[in-house]
Amino acid sequence: MNIRTAVPMAAILAFSNGAIAQDPNQALQDYSTFNETEKSAVCLNIQDALSSLEAQLPLQIDSATQLISTKSRYQSGRCELHYTYQVNKTALMEMVGEETFKLLGQDRSDSGASELKRFFEQKMLGNEGFANLVHIPFVSLTASYEIAGDHLKPFTLSF
Repeated sequence: MNIRTAVPMAAILAFSNGAIAQDPNQALQDYSTFNETEKSAVCLNIQDALSSLEAQLPLQIDSATQLISTKSRYQSGRCELHYTYQVNKTALMEMVGEETFKLLGQDRSDSGASELKRFFEQKMLGNEGFANLVHIPFVSLTASYEIAGDHLKPFTLSF
């Protein structure tokens, strides 16, 4: 495998299972100079890693969140990744605190939804594997969250 197109699979898997890649040899490189063929090869490596995760789904990410599906495609020089999560509202309430959860559930305004999105965005960006993928310039990621119950609406984050 060409070292220039090899994506650290540890980084991808780290995002998926909540672990953090520890191997310094798995560090990401500067992808800004990649040509179309190299970008496609990187995306194919990411797709292969995601395909291997499919058999493990649903995958528990934390006490409140399960990864339930992944999709990927390479189109027009972009590697598009989409993750779908299911959130358990009881466990979420424990994570964010009961009072905060009540405010989120009662506040149907944009501020309540923004607070919840910010919580999950910070959680995702705090994971080294996910943060590594976000910094590849030709990779776009979306994460959709389905929340069980009628208090909170589903939402999507884009990176």
